[in-house]
Amino acid sequence: MEYRYKQLNFRVTDSEYEIIQKKMKLSGIKKPTAYLRKMAMDGYVIRLDLSELTEIKEEVEVCMMIKDSIDDEKVSRQKQFDRFCYYLGGIKQLLDKKAA
Repeated sequence: MEYRYKQLNFRVTDSEYEIIQKKMKLSGIKKPTAYLRKMAMDGYVIRLDLSELTEIKEEVEVCMMIKDSIDDEKVSRQKQFDRFCYYLGGIKQLLDKKAA
């Protein structure tokens, strides 16, 4: 990464500062320098809603836990079935939450 040694300083009014803070919060960028640099160079910030991917990741993790519990040969079939039912309940909760 290239070192940034040049400085740009500017002043804003209280109302301008509040507007910048609100827009920065909406963009999801936490550092003012990063937000202002992005806006100065590109003029826009793209914010992606990845909440659906997070839900899919959770579902995949549950499926992996089910697979691991079934593949564990040291555990009795009844225990495997109980684990399977438990994880299946978790999947149902995720699906119910998604449907709501």
